[in-house]
Amino acid sequence: MFFLKTQSTLDYCIVTLTFNPMSRRQLCYMKSKNEEKAKALDLSWRKFFADPSCWWDRRYNKRKRSSPDFVHCITREALFADSWLNPPWVEAQLLALENQRGNFPARAKYASGRHSNCIAFNRDFNNETSFGGLRRLCGRGELEKAISVARMMQQQGMDISNNAFFYVLRGCMYNGVVAAGMKVFDLIVRAGLESNTYLGSQAIEMFTAFRSLSEANDVFRRLHNPNVFCWSAIIMANVKLGNVENAIFLYDKMMLSSLQADGHTFVAVIKACTNALAIAKGKAIHACIHCYGLHHDSVLGNALVNMYARFGHLSGAHLIFENLPQRDLVAWTSMISGYIQKGCSQAALHLVFRMYSEGIKPDDSMSACILNACAHSASAECGDLIYAQLLGDNLELGSFAASAVMDLYCKFGRLDDASKVFDSVFDRCTVGVWNTMIAGYAMHGHAHKAMALLHCMQTKGLKPDKVTYVNVLCMESTKVDSVKVREMNDFIAKNGFELDTVAGSALLHLHAKTQGFLEDACRLFNNVQEKDVVSWSTMVTCYVRHGYNDEALGLFQRMQQDGVLPNAVTFLASLKACTNVVALQQGNLVHHTVVEYNYESDLFVGSMLIDMYNKCRSLQDSYAVFNKMTIRDSVTWNTIIEGFSYSNFINESLQYLNNMQSQGLKPNQSTFACILNACSSIGLESTPQTFQLFQTHGGLTMKIHNLLVDGFGRSGHLEESDDLLHVIPYSDNKVRWRSLLSYCRTYKNLSLAKQYFWISGPDRDGSLVGSSILC
Repeated sequence: MFFLKTQSTLDYCIVTLTFNPMSRRQLCYMKSKNEEKAKALDLSWRKFFADPSCWWDRRYNKRKRSSPDFVHCITREALFADSWLNPPWVEAQLLALENQRGNFPARAKYASGRHSNCIAFNRDFNNETSFGGLRRLCGRGELEKAISVARMMQQQGMDISNNAFFYVLRGCMYNGVVAAGMKVFDLIVRAGLESNTYLGSQAIEMFTAFRSLSEANDVFRRLHNPNVFCWSAIIMANVKLGNVENAIFLYDKMMLSSLQADGHTFVAVIKACTNALAIAKGKAIHACIHCYGLHHDSVLGNALVNMYARFGHLSGAHLIFENLPQRDLVAWTSMISGYIQKGCSQAALHLVFRMYSEGIKPDDSMSACILNACAHSASAECGDLIYAQLLGDNLELGSFAASAVMDLYCKFGRLDDASKVFDSVFDRCTVGVWNTMIAGYAMHGHAHKAMALLHCMQTKGLKPDKVTYVNVLCMESTKVDSVKVREMNDFIAKNGFELDTVAGSALLHLHAKTQGFLEDACRLFNNVQEKDVVSWSTMVTCYVRHGYNDEALGLFQRMQQDGVLPNAVTFLASLKACTNVVALQQGNLVHHTVVEYNYESDLFVGSMLIDMYNKCRSLQDSYAVFNKMTIRDSVTWNTIIEGFSYSNFINESLQYLNNMQSQGLKPNQSTFACILNACSSIGLESTPQTFQLFQTHGGLTMKIHNLLVDGFGRSGHLEESDDLLHVIPYSDNKVRWRSLLSYCRTYKNLSLAKQYFWISGPDRDGSLVGSSILC
């Protein structure tokens, strides 16, 4: 029961109030909450009086009593002039503010805004040297003029508010004007506002949009006391621009300070952990989100689902997915893509149909994402079912989904199906749809179809982009004749296409593999501004293929002088050049570089080193390289066996041949030919044993027959030579019969000599040889 004084004639009246009693804990909690609100209001009012031009004054056109009196024009923060939680000094400051406004002209008191009036001091929307004027210039895209006005205001000693700089920075970011953005930030530094967190966060976002990570990090370092918005902005900048390790480091540094991360910070660092595949760190951040009570946030939940799906922890991703308060398209896409990438096509399909049953239908981007995941996981059946579902819903395929379906079919070689999808796309005004079909034809060697589609694309009024040219240029040159290559050159010159590193390397590769285009390849190589290792390797290979081995070795040296690290292709071409000119000293230098860059254990490079030393007659070096190789295939074994045979080490050749066969590897025709040639040249008795190996493991070609006959004859096995000549399937054996006549003379076999004399024919050469032997 309370006694209340009223405005009626009665002095007092008795009023009985009924209320629910509150515990001491509840009273303390309410008191603490009110204190927090009072502190927040105190801070907001101080911001208001620091720059009143940023606030809309709605006191004179309020429709409801519950509407705020002042609203921040950017953050939409609200203030009530009659709130009982306001600091006691606010009323006096508002009165002083009204008196101060009364000293300005009427047009400066209020500036007519979109929703209401704004408190404005020395501000005029019709005057460019004002906040409103700068904002209007930025809205019209006149950034250079806005910067000139701001610079003039600085030179005249006029103050520029933070919001003016904010709008100019944002205008530069939205319009993508890098140079203007740099100028604005320079003005901010001159004004001494580089440590302002409000401008700092916007500057970080601007430099992130410009893909200038170093400048964004420099802006952050200038901030004395960055708030959580600045930390979130710089962490996201590092994530977007690929420096995920630094993003995680910045998050750890922020957590060591007194600031508390919010949802934006966690989303940024979760993306960093996802891209860096930092499983342990991602789980720790997930636990931190639970501690902060943010685990029911849908945006964070989507990020966590995507993270665990990328990690391959499908059980954890599925648990978070099921506990989401609201599952949007992002969550469904992340979960379905995770299943498909792990090869769980059935689970992915079940989830897709469940999504349909819940009334959620994929948009064009989501359909493309799911179909791309099917292509990467080699799940054609899943892609077919999803495509059929899209057609069943009578959905018109957009450019993204259509490109994904065509890419899926092209990767599985189903070009007819891809062509049908391409023909069914109603909206073919985007270059991406054409690029996908051209890439499919180029991938499978249909060069003429790709070129025809390229011409058709231009007749439709579409201009090819870099991806189009790269797709066409990456075709196998065996499918493209010289006429097509020259047509491609004229086509590029006609359209004014500038060659960057990727396109230049692709065009150079096409010229290098086509005969008669060495000069064009050299000119293209010189015109490429930024040459990467692919460009250098292609040009070295081109020189070797056309027989310019010295030029290839010179280019290999120049490549290293320019600071480009060679790869396996470069080493293979350089070693081939050394082999062709039998340059042992140059080969040793290339071998030293191979060892320096740890390519000696490479299977192909090692085999080429052995072959180079074989041809240079340096069997000891060849043997050393072979012993250092940890992985050897049939090419490696054949190469070392041929090396022993070249140097007439027949016993070693046969020993390595047996070792090779004991490991389940088969020799080739070249290996047998080398061994037989060595046996034949020195007349060893091992020729019959080698013949037995041929019968077991090798085929008898014409070259092998000749070597066997010659080997049997040199070693005195004339009867074996005679038997072999009678079973040779080749009709013209007269040359081989005559060669045996000379061996009959060597080994005094008169009976076979008489036989060979009549078989070889009565021509002049055979008669002379036979007569000399019989005599």
